[in-house]
Amino acid sequence: MSPPTYEEILSCQTVLFEWAESYDSKDWQRLKACLAPTLAVDYSAFIDKKWDALPADEFVGMVSSTHFLGNPTIRTQHLIGLGTWDKTSADIIVAHLQLRVAHQKYTDETLGTVQLTANDHGTGVLTLKCIQGQWRFAGLVPRSRWSTGDMSKVFGP
Repeated sequence: MSPPTYEEILSCQTVLFEWAESYDSKDWQRLKACLAPTLAVDYSAFIDKKWDALPADEFVGMVSSTHFLGNPTIRTQHLIGLGTWDKTSADIIVAHLQLRVAHQKYTDETLGTVQLTANDHGTGVLTLKCIQGQWRFAGLVPRSRWSTGDMSKVFGP
């Protein structure tokens, strides 16, 4: 397959920005707007879960759960760095990108006192799919290289 065009990469970068910003702002409608109807998600490195065709509504429900990013005492920043872009078919682009995710958990919803911080540094394989001329976020395989803080306590009680 030929490499993605400059315009395709720009469109995919916009989708990835929307994905990351929707996570960090907890804007679940914004997240839903950038998703493909189904996603391939492999979180086995973190929570031992993998989905080959997770419906978008279920994905939004999972990440917006109070046991995950929907927890009002957790703040995050998902930074996306450099990487490579491969067009694997006419409607699929796979990006291999650097990721850094900062997490801060507070003692309560006033966000006055930090309980813990934990950050993950790694890469991700992110899949984008063109649906009716629009690129959509269609998959994620995060890979951790190293972490600071205790990541296991971020989403726990």
